[in-house]
Amino acid sequence: MNVLYFVIPLLLLWFAYIAYDSWGLQPNNATVTVKEKKFYPGGTTYAPTAIPINPAKPTGGLSMPVDKPDVYMVNFDLNGKPSGGLVTKEMYDSINPGDTVQVKWSQSRLTKRILVTEVAK
Repeated sequence: MNVLYFVIPLLLLWFAYIAYDSWGLQPNNATVTVKEKKFYPGGTTYAPTAIPINPAKPTGGLSMPVDKPDVYMVNFDLNGKPSGGLVTKEMYDSINPGDTVQVKWSQSRLTKRILVTEVAK
């Protein structure tokens, strides 16, 4: 029996699950208090490619540099659950722990994950 007869229906079920869980959710607004700020510095990482250097030895490949940007994040409690959202550098500099911010968020249907889509002062 062909493996694709098993794999393709599983992939379709997985995509249907993800679609039902997270697409078309109702957005909510809330005012939350910032608990902490986190900064993750960017940099360069290297990712392997599928381009072999030596066709006789296809196991090796080129490593291409990938630039990662700086990430600014604020953490807060939303509906009693720890959550967080990404902000711009300007907002990160203007916010301190204890400040209140407005967040736009939604909650997934099946997994009940909180998905923060926007943080504003």
